[in-house]
Amino acid sequence: MRTLKTATFAAAGISLLALSACGTDDGNGTVSPSESPNATETSEETSTANPGDPSGDLTPETLEGKWGADQKGDPFLEFKTDETVIGTDGCNGINSTYTIEGSTVHIEPWVTTAKGCPDIDTWLSGASTAEITDSHENADEMTVKDKDGKEIGTLIREK
Repeated sequence: MRTLKTATFAAAGISLLALSACGTDDGNGTVSPSESPNATETSEETSTANPGDPSGDLTPETLEGKWGADQKGDPFLEFKTDETVIGTDGCNGINSTYTIEGSTVHIEPWVTTAKGCPDIDTWLSGASTAEITDSHENADEMTVKDKDGKEIGTLIREK
């Protein structure tokens, strides 16, 4: 038992010693990267895709904004950069999260009230995925599909 404790403390000490070589204290309690020749700098990649031009990679930043349909009830989805989406199918609220794969947006299922709204087509409540069209003339158009991959409607980016 004593050998196990000694080995554990020795491993912890070696780990701390190795970690202390990775940075320097600047005097105010923060650690900055080491200036050694082996240190590597990381830079945050920025997307060159324009929100109105989805020919580049689709990112939360290029997707961000309100996408709506000019229909009774004003259905819309509003995508946030924190990968949340809110909206309405024209009758019931939508509050969910999403992921992006290529030019496809995967919308996670959500729980909502199911109030009846006569004369309103609640097609957007069936949204499972959405695709951004590649052509420049339709760059601000989103094709919405249900869980079976069937096209159920189109949303246009609001300016």
